[in-house]
Amino acid sequence: MNWEYIKDRGIKSSDSKIEIYFDTKKEEIDKVLLPNSITSQGRSINEYCYSNIFESGLDIRLNFDDGLLSEIEVLEGAVFISGVNVQIERSIKLATLKLRVKGHRYFKHTNGYTFPNLKIDLGDQYKNGGERSVVCWIYTAKNIEHLFDDQS
Repeated sequence: MNWEYIKDRGIKSSDSKIEIYFDTKKEEIDKVLLPNSITSQGRSINEYCYSNIFESGLDIRLNFDDGLLSEIEVLEGAVFISGVNVQIERSIKLATLKLRVKGHRYFKHTNGYTFPNLKIDLGDQYKNGGERSVVCWIYTAKNIEHLFDDQS
């Protein structure tokens, strides 16, 4: 199972059985994900990790503001973004090139690449202390302006 990114809405599974959209109540997301994944507290009080979703090996982190979904971070699997298959643990250079060919500009930052018009941030494993320059996260949020502070 992979994800499809829908700008300004969130992600849905490739089979359309799971929809994870911004402004959805945590309780509604839990109804779908909790029986079919392992969950744990994230790095903050508003962040939750959902692992091995539907026994697929997929992991995501979701952040909630006032009980409503505001941020999505895919940590395993792939996300189709503007028709491009962006995969975790695959070449970040190839992913950024394919998105750029589709007309999407990005800026580099300390940890990866941000595509402002898509509201997508790709983490580079090498820039985060890893050995290879591969995608290590695919992040989106209702508002990504906080990412603009780290432009290079």
